[in-house]
Amino acid sequence: MHPDLGVDCDPYHALWRGTNHWRGILFQDADFEGQLFHNTLYQKVSKSVLSFVNIEYAGMGPQREVLSSLMTRKVPPRLRHVTVTNSAFNGINMTLPGTFVHLKNAVLKENAGKFSIMLLSCKEVLEIGFIH
Repeated sequence: MHPDLGVDCDPYHALWRGTNHWRGILFQDADFEGQLFHNTLYQKVSKSVLSFVNIEYAGMGPQREVLSSLMTRKVPPRLRHVTVTNSAFNGINMTLPGTFVHLKNAVLKENAGKFSIMLLSCKEVLEIGFIH
């Protein structure tokens, strides 16, 4: 676990393609643990957490295809105080989460896609809060 991990990308790697966008972040088949809700229901809760993260100018794949800045497949990470801006497509795409979605104090704005957040086959949103 790396509680103080930080990444700051210089835009030079994509300039030769005529864009300032980078690939973005992908969580796929992330580790999870079972957590009891309401003393009756066990749900998958991701061991991954993104807290106090700014994702800017993401969403451009290697073949110049547009992608969401933050994409998850299956159990999504818990998101707290996350800002996604100026994405080349949708801000967040969660595909087949199969569990609750934890999204708190999020700012999703100025993204080029039709949706700020796209939930595909989502059971339920447990906590959601946006700040604009």
